[in-house]
Amino acid sequence: GNPAACLDRLGQALAFDQRGQGFPRSSGAACDIGAYERSATDVAAPDMPVLASASDSGSSDSDGITNIAQPHLLGTCTDDDTMTLSVDATPISPTAVCAASAFDIVPATPLADGMRAITVTATRNGSTSAASPALDIVIDTLAPAVAINTGPSGTVVDAAASFTFGIGDGLAAECRLDTTSFAACSSPASYSGLETGPHSFDVRAFDLAGNIGTDTRSWTVAAPSAPATPLLDAASDSGRFADDGVTNAASLVFTGSCVDGDLVKLYDGSDPLAGASASCSGGYAISVSGIAEGAHAIAASVTRGGLESAPSSALAVLIDRTAPAAPTILGPTGPSAPRVDVSGQAEANADVSVREGSTTLCTAISDSNGDWACQVQFQSGGSHTLTATATDLAGNEGPASNGVAIDVDLIFASGFDD
Repeated sequence: GNPAACLDRLGQALAFDQRGQGFPRSSGAACDIGAYERSATDVAAPDMPVLASASDSGSSDSDGITNIAQPHLLGTCTDDDTMTLSVDATPISPTAVCAASAFDIVPATPLADGMRAITVTATRNGSTSAASPALDIVIDTLAPAVAINTGPSGTVVDAAASFTFGIGDGLAAECRLDTTSFAACSSPASYSGLETGPHSFDVRAFDLAGNIGTDTRSWTVAAPSAPATPLLDAASDSGRFADDGVTNAASLVFTGSCVDGDLVKLYDGSDPLAGASASCSGGYAISVSGIAEGAHAIAASVTRGGLESAPSSALAVLIDRTAPAAPTILGPTGPSAPRVDVSGQAEANADVSVREGSTTLCTAISDSNGDWACQVQFQSGGSHTLTATATDLAGNEGPASNGVAIDVDLIFASGFDD
C-alpha cells in the first residue's frame, strides 16, 4: 500500500524509492525518507497573467487594448518559482522569481502590434509547469489616420471657413479654431465671422489604445482691396462742366468698377449713405437722393465673403442748389456807339448773360472778384434796356438785374455829329 506516514513536506505521498521502484518503507508511525526520494511531482500551471491597469492605455484600463509595447504583466505564483512569459507561444525575457506570491514582468523587447496571446509557466526544482490560460491583449501603437481633406489655405477673402476631414479608426473627432479649447466635432466643421489675419484649424482623434492622430491647416483671412474712386455720372453733374463735381441735381448717380458679386456701399466721409448700396455686376451705378447742400467726400467700399474693404479714395462733390444774386450792370453810361463794352459785378466765377428782352446780346465769366465785361453790337440806334443774369458753376441761374437804359447813337459811331 501507500503508507500514510510517508508524505513529503507538501503532504503528497512518496511513491518511489531511490531506485524508482515500489513505495517507501514506513517504520511505525514514521517514514524512512533517508532511503527514498520524493517523486518528481508535476508543477501546477499558474493562473492566467494580468495586464496591469497602468499599462492598459486608452479610454479603458481593463479592455486589454494598449499602446504600451512593454507593459507590466502581473500574476500570482508560488514563492521561489521562476516565472517565464511567452508571447504567442514564444518565451520572452526577462524571467522573474516569484516573491510574496506575485510576479511583475516587463518584456525586454517591445511587443509587436496586433493581437498577442500571453501565457506564463512556473519552474520549480527543475520542473516546468504547463502554460497558463492565455491572456489576449492588443498592442496598438499606431495613431489614427487623421487628415483634413478640404478647407481654406493660403490667403482668402472670406470670413467663413469649412473643413472636411477623416479620422481613420479614431473613436471620435475633436476640433479647435486658433487657440480655443478642443471640443467634440464632426465633418464638416464650419466657422463664420472670422477676423482678418492668420488662423489655424486643428482636428484630433483618439483610438481605443489612446493613440492621438492630428492634422492642422493654417490660412490667412484678408479683406478685399478697396475699389477705385467712385465717379459722378455726367448726367448728374450739372452746370458749366460735366466732370467738375459741382452740381445742383436733387438725385445723384455714382458709378464705378468692382468685382462681380461684391456688395458696394457708398460713404459720405465716414458716414454710410442711406440706401446707397448695390451688388456689383459689370460695375455699379447707385442713385442717391437727399444729399444736403455743401461739400461732400464720396467714397466706396466693397464687401466680399462677409468682409468689408477699406474705403476708396474720396470724390469731392459740391452740392449747390442756391441761385446766385442778381448781378449789376455798371456801364456804359451816357450815349453809346453801336459797339459797346458792357460791364458789371456778379458772383465770382459765374456765367453772366446780358439780354435785351429775351435776346442774349453777350456773355462773360466773372473773375474771382466778381468783375465781368462783354461787348454788345447794337443793330439800331435809340434807347435799349439791358438786364443781366448770373448762373453759378452748379447751373443755378439767379434773377435778372435791374434794367439799365443805354442810348445808342449810330451817327456817333461813324464819327459825325449833328
